[in-house]
This record gives sequence, structure tokens and C-alpha cells, in this order.
Amino acid sequence: MLIIDVSTYDELEHYLRTEKYKFYKALVNEIEIGWLNNEDIAKIARAELINGTRIIIDIPSKDWTFTLGKCISYYEGIEEYETCAKLQTLIKEIDAGKLGNI
Repeated sequence: MLIIDVSTYDELEHYLRTEKYKFYKALVNEIEIGWLNNEDIAKIARAELINGTRIIIDIPSKDWTFTLGKCISYYEGIEEYETCAKLQTLIKEIDAGKLGNI
């Protein structure tokens, strides 16, 4: 899980704009871990702001393939095609597993 060390919403927004690579890497990693461990939720990131507000980014398993599709778009944009291929394989595995559970 990615721990985002920020104090304010503005800092969080800045982090998410400037650290996209770290965030997308965490998305992929945590979804993959969730899939391999047969979890219902991938715990992506957490941030606790100075005012005590906690920001929690979790993705339920029903949304994993959609989210991975968005990740493919990001990785295509930065021309990391090997990662795109890995994600396409993971999406197929998740979809095949879902079909097997019906």
C-alpha cells in the first residue's frame, strides 16, 4: 500500500499530479496482490492530513479490470508497452477467474 505523506488537500492534489508513476505502480501492484490472495478489495493508498482527515483509496474487486484498463492507457502514454502487455494478461486472468466463479 502506498502511504502518501502530505498535510493538506492541496499537497495531496499536487502529489497525485506529480507522482503519477508511483500511484499507478501502486494501483497495479495492489490489484495484483489482491487477485493472487483472492481478496475482495485492493488497498491502494492512504494519506492522513494535518486536520485529522484520512484519505483512503481502495478498489473493490468488481472494478479491478476497469481500473487496470485505465492503467494501460496511462502506461501507453508513457510508452511502457511491456507493462501494458502484463496488464492485459492480468485482466484476462481476472476475467477468466470471475467466469470460473459463476
